[in-house]
Amino acid sequence: KVMLAEDVIDGRAEDVTSNEVCFPMLQVHSEIGCDCPKSVRLCRNRLVWASSNGRIYTLLSASGWSERSVFEVSDMVERKLRAHSASELMSACSADWEGHYILSVGGMVYLMDYNSYGYANVSSYSKSDDAKQHIPWWIWNLPSGSDKADVVVAPPDAMFNFEERLCLWAQVTAEGENRLTVPELFVFGGDADRLPLYDTKLLSRSVGEECEIASLVQTKLFDFGSPTLLKRVPKAELSLGANGGVPIEIAVISGGETISHTVYPDSEAEGEDNPRFFCTEELGGNGSPSRRVGYRLSASGRILLDGLTVYFKQLR
Repeated sequence: KVMLAEDVIDGRAEDVTSNEVCFPMLQVHSEIGCDCPKSVRLCRNRLVWASSNGRIYTLLSASGWSERSVFEVSDMVERKLRAHSASELMSACSADWEGHYILSVGGMVYLMDYNSYGYANVSSYSKSDDAKQHIPWWIWNLPSGSDKADVVVAPPDAMFNFEERLCLWAQVTAEGENRLTVPELFVFGGDADRLPLYDTKLLSRSVGEECEIASLVQTKLFDFGSPTLLKRVPKAELSLGANGGVPIEIAVISGGETISHTVYPDSEAEGEDNPRFFCTEELGGNGSPSRRVGYRLSASGRILLDGLTVYFKQLR
């Protein structure tokens, strides 16, 4: 067995061959411990937990003879985690959901894919920087006023006859003449989210109705290998899949200006075998020359992005 303490991790054993129980202690790590008890989960037969120092760790071995028994797996989101206060992290809660470790901290939800190559082979990297590139993380910001959320996994048929789904219970302060703090349930899973579930006696809001999942894709700012030179971008081409006709808002971010476009992918073509499923949308350029250019796509529904081609001319 493993005992997680605030400052150290200890191995614990029980002698079950006698009438007495002894607990010989073996220190696994002298500096890293766990002071966030609700963050502990077993992921691929390895313990994962958060610490109030703003990091998330995994335990590879309970051997006291190895210096590589504990590894950090949160490099990609460490800056965000360390922005939380120690008290927020110490009250964080977690869940294990279909191959994902989920941590709820102070109105934000962090999700790690622990079936990824990086997590499974984290000890094989000589540098943590190499491992972090192969451990995917996602972050959600809960609605304003959701200061804390408990993560739960609802069993099948437990509510609204759902299949097993991930749920977040949050205490939300409702705006209005009387600021009411009410429980709110977010249910995730499938191709659609569901509207938050309120006590309808307190707030007039639809209960449990399905709504489209909001999507957002944003590229990095491209400098095309020459960060100091100005570029003119006459056009860009996006390859988009049919999403039922949901409009996609596209922003071209260039220098200090943002140019907006709206495109409407084919609403009739269904199935990737359909030759019309993917279409090419042409966007205008970046207006004034700039050193870097990026693209942001958002929609109240699906975004199927197959490719992006940017045409540019470098100015001397």
